[in-house]
Amino acid sequence: AYRPGHDVLHDVDLEIIPGERLVVVGPSGSGKSTLGRMLAGIHPPTRGRVTVGSGGPDGQGTDLTALTEQALHREVALVTQEHHVFACTLADNLRIARADATDAEIAHALDVVGASVWAQALSNGLDTLVGNGG
Repeated sequence: AYRPGHDVLHDVDLEIIPGERLVVVGPSGSGKSTLGRMLAGIHPPTRGRVTVGSGGPDGQGTDLTALTEQALHREVALVTQEHHVFACTLADNLRIARADATDAEIAHALDVVGASVWAQALSNGLDTLVGNGG
């Protein structure tokens, strides 16, 4: 378990190529969630740095903490084993990631993750109420 004041990760050097997907597995307490939260900009590193791209002043990338939230979300997505579904429509749940997403973009996202057939089979499609009571 994470304890404030104690480093969880040590000597991590990780390079992810643009477009590459990374799955992190390991035993409980090994730092998977910490690494994911750092990469997603949720928790900044207490030592060292996390960079994106190669356009920084030293050629080593832009420090993650220097990116706006919108720019960060264009670069990094964190998918954890925990999931949350809010009591609203499927479309509204999916728009949490990008509020201006069109129905066509949402349908495409569902297709990419293999959930379009499931969503189309729902009684009201993207307008189906999901979550507690949905």
